[in-house]
Amino acid sequence: KGSSRRERLVGLIPLGLTFAILAAGTLFLAFMPDGQVAPTVPPPATKAIPSQPAEPVLPAD
Repeated sequence: KGSSRRERLVGLIPLGLTFAILAAGTLFLAFMPDGQVAPTVPPPATKAIPSQPAEPVLPAD
């Protein structure tokens, strides 16, 4: 009977990971001065450069 609850939980894992990554990136940028960010570090999705788009997280159907 508990299979439905487990399936729902598994379905929420990717969403949770996405929010965790975004939160970690936001906090990192918020507390790190721009001058200390290494130029080799790719910009986060929120500050993606139009000329260098980041790889899409979701496959485009």
